[in-house]
Amino acid sequence: MKLHTPAKQTDLKAKIASFKGYIFDLDGTLLDSFGVWNTVDTLFLNKRGFEVPSDYGREISAMGFDAAAEYTIRRFGFKEEKEDIIKEWNSIAISLFESEVKLFDGARDFLLRLKKLDKKLAVATASHTELLAPCLINNGVYELFDKIVTVNEVGCGKDSPEIYLSCAERMELAPCDCVVFEDVPKAVESAKSAGFKTVGFLSYGNESDHAELKRLSDYIIEGYDEL
Repeated sequence: MKLHTPAKQTDLKAKIASFKGYIFDLDGTLLDSFGVWNTVDTLFLNKRGFEVPSDYGREISAMGFDAAAEYTIRRFGFKEEKEDIIKEWNSIAISLFESEVKLFDGARDFLLRLKKLDKKLAVATASHTELLAPCLINNGVYELFDKIVTVNEVGCGKDSPEIYLSCAERMELAPCDCVVFEDVPKAVESAKSAGFKTVGFLSYGNESDHAELKRLSDYIIEGYDEL
C-alpha cells in the first residue's frame, strides 16, 4: 500500500485515533467485486444485443438498483419494467457474490484493528442486502459492522449525502467524528459536502477516476495493509 501525501493531506495512519466512526462503501472499496459487476453488465446487455459502453459502469456506480435500472431503461430504450431488470441483475450476481467475491488484501485485518480500538463501523452501500450479507459472512466480517445502510433504505443514491448521514446518526455520531471510505468521486464529493472526512480508495478497477479522487479526497490510499 502507498499512502500519498499531497499538500492538503496528513498521515492517515496517525489520524486514525481521532475518528470515532468509519463508514465503508462495499463494491470496489472493501470488496474486490469489479469482475462480478462487469460480468453482470456484459451478460445482461449482450443478451439484448448491446455491448457494454465504456462509461456505463461509472455512470451507475453511485446509484441504487432502482435508479440504475431506470437509467438503463432510458439509455437503451428498453420496454422492460425496472423490477424485472433488478430481479435479473440479482439472479446473476447472488451466486457470484456468495462464492467468488473477496475482500481487498488487508481489509479484514484493518477492520479487526478498528474494532479492537472500540471504533464504530458502518456500511454505506448501493447493493441489496441479499447480495451483501452472504458475502460479508463468507469473508468473516459481517459481525464487525455496527450498522449497514443501503441506498434503497434512504431513498436516494450517493449523489446525496443522506446515506452517510444515516450511518452517522445510527452510530450516534456527528459527521465530523466519522471518516468515509469510497472509490467513486461523486460519492466522495457528496460525503464531504455533509462534513465527513473522506478516504479515496485507488484500485485497478477505478483507474479513470484516480485523478479526481486525489483532487477531492482528504486522504488517498491504494490498500489497507499499512493501516
